[in-house]
Amino acid sequence: MVAHLSGRIDFNHAGEFQKDLESLVGDAAAISAGLVLQCEDLKYVSSAGLRGFLMATRLAKNRSVTLVASNLCQAVLEVFIMSGFDRLIPIAETEEEALQKVRSSV
Repeated sequence: MVAHLSGRIDFNHAGEFQKDLESLVGDAAAISAGLVLQCEDLKYVSSAGLRGFLMATRLAKNRSVTLVASNLCQAVLEVFIMSGFDRLIPIAETEEEALQKVRSSV
């Protein structure tokens, strides 16, 4: 499965983002698939947005769903690295690379 993230994940959107992402993880678990978070159009992530990623990562681990983020812009990549999220969620430069990582772990 591939989820295309876009815009800004800030305090105003973090709750809805978390709920949607957890739903996608549940859908992926139901069909025994991995989930690629395609972030090419994602321009900003706040600490509240990172919490959504963290909760989804925990859920994915509990349900044996592989999450991989791809195509992070420089600003979002820096936030992931500074906060240590690059150690929680594998990062791929391209969507195809992310799909390969998912396929190799399923």
